[in-house]
Amino acid sequence: MSEVLGLDVGSTFIKTARLASGRIQRETFQRSPMPSFVAPVFLGSCWVAPDALFAALNMAIEADVAAHGVPKEIYVSGQMHGATLCEVDSVEPLVPISTWQDRSARDFDAGKRWQDVNSALTPELLAKTGNELDFGHPLVVMPFLMSQLTDGSKKLRFTSLISLVAEYLVNQPVSSHLSDAAASGMYDPFTQTWVPELLDLAGVGDVNLPETTEQVIAVGRTKNDTRVFVGVGDHQASLFGGESGEVDSAREICINVGTGAQISSLNPKLGGNHRLRPKLGGGFFATIPDLPAGRELSSGAVTFSGAAEAYMAAAELIHEGEIESVALTGSIFGKAPEFARVIEEAFGAPVRITEDEPALSGLARLAN
Repeated sequence: MSEVLGLDVGSTFIKTARLASGRIQRETFQRSPMPSFVAPVFLGSCWVAPDALFAALNMAIEADVAAHGVPKEIYVSGQMHGATLCEVDSVEPLVPISTWQDRSARDFDAGKRWQDVNSALTPELLAKTGNELDFGHPLVVMPFLMSQLTDGSKKLRFTSLISLVAEYLVNQPVSSHLSDAAASGMYDPFTQTWVPELLDLAGVGDVNLPETTEQVIAVGRTKNDTRVFVGVGDHQASLFGGESGEVDSAREICINVGTGAQISSLNPKLGGNHRLRPKLGGGFFATIPDLPAGRELSSGAVTFSGAAEAYMAAAELIHEGEIESVALTGSIFGKAPEFARVIEEAFGAPVRITEDEPALSGLARLAN
């Protein structure tokens, strides 16, 4: 049995599997639910209680260890855009953990926070991040979290949900991977630096920030002497590939489906409202995020409802001869063949179904 554990902390499930020779050992795969959100503090808030997250992590890892023994290494991926605040030298959050699904900035107080940030963002600032502004970005959510602090005298540090998982395992603050930092909306992945103007806009100009790394490095050891590696974005891990290989051709588009869905390509001509996301190993993907997925695909027919512009951007590249094929990855509730047929008919391009657990498969390749 492999002594390398993959841990993916997604939006709906925490998933584990042993990894060997660049592959998931399928018989070791387990999943357990992510904790439910706490009662909304603000209209639209989607926050997780730290104690509930830590308990869920313990349950998932203990189940794996009981079945397969203590691993020597743990590779981590997770949902992007989540964030919280800790005291400088502590791994215990002082406030709840926001998630990418948070809509406080849009729904509370008639969206005043969203409007204020949106009006303050210049095209030059947005260009530094490679992103458009999203409701769930820490950039807009942080003031809501900071309002929950009960002691304003403590020196704070910012950490993401992904990094917090690694920190909990090794019981110390850790570096943030480039793919994780870039998801905050406050980081310049091109120069690999935090952007002071955006930190001030988020209200965290005086908060300690993690060092960042482009490499997938070890960040510490657990109490059982298991080596833990820096957490990476689940989207980037999914595109890194596993058994079917990396999505690494500018002649291919990847449609990744989980609780959320994205269209990505190395082809810079991808249209639509696309963002640039760091790619594991260097470079960037053009990505159109926030497409209908998850439970919206678990019942009824697969459709492109709510995402016509995004799929049209992909189709145009195919019809122009820029793209030759489509890679379909993700957990699609058994609908992958049906979805593939719909895409082939709509796009007129061959579809290869790659991975049903793409983030874990990407971690397997990282660990190899």
